[in-house]
Amino acid sequence: MKRKIPVDTPKDVLTFYPEVFSGYKGRWVLVHILKDLYFFDEIIDSNEELFRANYARKLLDRIGIWKNMDPKDFIDALFKARK
Repeated sequence: MKRKIPVDTPKDVLTFYPEVFSGYKGRWVLVHILKDLYFFDEIIDSNEELFRANYARKLLDRIGIWKNMDPKDFIDALFKARK
């Protein structure tokens, strides 16, 4: 029996984002998605790429990474990840 996923409850769906992307596999999937959305590109050549990059930010916001992000904390996390 298939589990029916309710499509009319977006508030419930939004609560799943942090859980889905917080594990090891979820983080790698997120990296792949962000690359597809031009999030890591320095130069954006078209409106479509700009739209995708903005959607990447929206996705990070839904996960809870971008929301209320202190810029210093974000930069510190980037440098910590490089080590």
